[in-house]
Amino acid sequence: MNLASKTMVVAVLGFFVWVMMINFHAVDPGRAYRSSTLSPWELKAISKLYGIKTIINLRGVEHLPWFYKEQAVAHELGIDLINIDMSSRSIPDRHAELKLVNAFEHAPKPILIHCWSGSDRSGEASAIYDLVVLKTSKNEALKMLGTRYMHFRVFRPAKNYFVRLFQGVNWLLTSYYPCRGQYRYYNDQNPDCRRPIDQQ
Repeated sequence: MNLASKTMVVAVLGFFVWVMMINFHAVDPGRAYRSSTLSPWELKAISKLYGIKTIINLRGVEHLPWFYKEQAVAHELGIDLINIDMSSRSIPDRHAELKLVNAFEHAPKPILIHCWSGSDRSGEASAIYDLVVLKTSKNEALKMLGTRYMHFRVFRPAKNYFVRLFQGVNWLLTSYYPCRGQYRYYNDQNPDCRRPIDQQ
């Protein structure tokens, strides 16, 4: 193997190691991707490489450097930034889940979904994307919450639980009120539960 070939092999291997480190994967090739929180240069590289038009941030608005950097990159590249506050330990608030589904249906594509590690919240959201947009089966959607994405059900059982619970957009609109306490993995002391029921 000559030097040029060795250099190419090292470059390709380096690219795949980097992709694994940022937990980047296609959910719906050409339309939806998932990852961990990316550094500014990583976000620029991924956005340009895959033509990202919308970022769905599942960490919500945090007054921390990572958030301001992501906001700045999105502004610089003309990418829509949708901030949705979700927890890795509980099932989602109703209004947050409705905002997520609305983004899946109406936000410019391709989209990039991310949380902190790209494992739990991103896995749950990707599974819901599969169910709502791709119309897959529950078993197929649940593959988005697998060890290949560094998700371990024993540590974050709420994610798998919610995907199994999910019954479609109409169910979200008419029946899903976690503040009423009928589901597991939800804290009914959540500030969202102090809102009028139609705003929860």
